[in-house]
Amino acid sequence: MKNDHLHTAFFTLILLTLASSLQAQRVIAVGGKSQILLNDSYCIGEVKRMAVDQAKINALEKAYGRVIVQGTSTYVENIITGEKVKTNTKMNTIANSMVKGEWVKTKKTTMEWVVREKPKGGQELWLMCEIKGSAREIKDSKVDFEVFTMNCNNNPDKCKTEQFKNREELYMHFKTASKGYLSVFMEESGTVYRLLPYPNMHESYENAVPVKADQAYTLFSEKHYDYFKNSTPDEIMEYIMTTGGKSQLFNRIFVVFSKKAFKKPLLSNHATGLKVTTPEKFQKWLGTNRAVDPLFQVKTLDITVTQFKK
Repeated sequence: MKNDHLHTAFFTLILLTLASSLQAQRVIAVGGKSQILLNDSYCIGEVKRMAVDQAKINALEKAYGRVIVQGTSTYVENIITGEKVKTNTKMNTIANSMVKGEWVKTKKTTMEWVVREKPKGGQELWLMCEIKGSAREIKDSKVDFEVFTMNCNNNPDKCKTEQFKNREELYMHFKTASKGYLSVFMEESGTVYRLLPYPNMHESYENAVPVKADQAYTLFSEKHYDYFKNSTPDEIMEYIMTTGGKSQLFNRIFVVFSKKAFKKPLLSNHATGLKVTTPEKFQKWLGTNRAVDPLFQVKTLDITVTQFKK
């Protein structure tokens, strides 16, 4: 009889712990809007991504409050009442804006170009964006990792850049505070390419590559081939950035990291030798993993490639 009571108490404790965990990870429906003025310095792809990012920020701020940093203190402001509360909650970053929530999945995005009259004459073009999806409040600290793109592979501090010239090499620096699993994708002109794992890596790296804590990695570099067991210089893909004949090309890189192993999305072969998928299928894969795994992290890097002027 005593054992039965212990079993019941233990089972109740599990349920309470599970309920607390589910509450912390609760996913809710959110929606937001944005409007972006098109100017000469923007390309269309860049404006569309800016509009989506700003709409996501608007949705998260409406759901969880606006983050305000004053000196060394961080506050969360209710955007309806204006009330500010000091907080130590871990934050997320979208388009260089701090938010208290994490975007989980996009359900619908609508965009509309609108021509407006200027107050002093003339016209200007605006992109209106409305987005609906799901999100969750950030309760626990994410793994701290740093990542940035480079145009050379010998000195991360000097090679760091987000602006590439046509025919320049693309390299990436990565370093994480905790060991885990890493994969890298790039969206360009309606196609999502998987850059890492490389197509010809050992089958044990089919889904993602394992990375060690506190080790600096230089990725997409043949001379840095020996990070991973069974790897050879021949299987490393070195990437050359091109504009595809355009004056400027805007690309978004997705860096996917988790302390837990994860499965890759469904991919197809491409003429470049890389594995590819569509943006819609890729975003669905990201949303599914975010929903089921709070440790699944995605960081985006926006880069531009510019044609040489003759």
